[in-house]
Amino acid sequence: MRINECYPGLEVGHLTLLEQTRLQVAGVNRTAYKCRCDCGKLVTRSVLSLHPGAHCGASFHNRKYYHPTGMSKEDFRKVYTTWYKIRTRCEDPNDKDYKRYGGRGITLCDEWHDLNNFTKWYWKESNHQILPPKDQSVDRIDVNKGYSPSNCRLLNAVDQSNNKRTNKIVEIDGEKLTYAEAARKYNVKKDTVRWRYLHGKRGLDLVDKHHSQRRYFVIHGQKMTLAQINEEFDIPMTTLWHWAKNNHDSIIMEKKIHTYQEEHKFGNKQAV
Repeated sequence: MRINECYPGLEVGHLTLLEQTRLQVAGVNRTAYKCRCDCGKLVTRSVLSLHPGAHCGASFHNRKYYHPTGMSKEDFRKVYTTWYKIRTRCEDPNDKDYKRYGGRGITLCDEWHDLNNFTKWYWKESNHQILPPKDQSVDRIDVNKGYSPSNCRLLNAVDQSNNKRTNKIVEIDGEKLTYAEAARKYNVKKDTVRWRYLHGKRGLDLVDKHHSQRRYFVIHGQKMTLAQINEEFDIPMTTLWHWAKNNHDSIIMEKKIHTYQEEHKFGNKQAV
């Protein structure tokens, strides 16, 4: 192209011109432009090298790919990047994630070795009118099976994190949830749910905000919470919490209550 035909913002092939600069070409200082390729890569090209098919040099630009109606360049970059990462983690032993995917038998189906087929599936599955493709990721329904149309779906980051094979599932009120889902639903901290589960709590006790007050003791043959003991025997809650911290035995609790009553009864008599 000619110098007077170029300006920032002009699209030439796969390149968008950003800023004029200078570039040494064969020992000659030539007019050039900093450019951004459709794939997102930044390059510098001399004006004379710009042509209708110009690109950053990546080999995939020399091939024809399927672009559905309505798919932007940003959307396609997201789809391509997703497809490329899936292939490498499943098939490239040098990939940092290969051990957790290809190394344990997770494969990419033959159909999806063709980027066009993957793009068609992605665009069909993508609810792009509500959530754009850049905010979605490919999730395997069965985490022990490979990538294929029948075993994959598109989810946002939060939903996908709930499907990790390392997640612990707990049951609360008949519903199976991860630690994170339970924490969000019942408005408690995830670490609180995890700590309670590891210490033997189950069901609603995992998410009860007043869990310490729900501990039951049998006092004089009656099942009572700490709050009920406080009301019945007029013992401060802080004292009851201290007693109950490492004590789950109703007999010991009943003895402590009796001793407390005797001591305070004696103290009242002395005051009189």
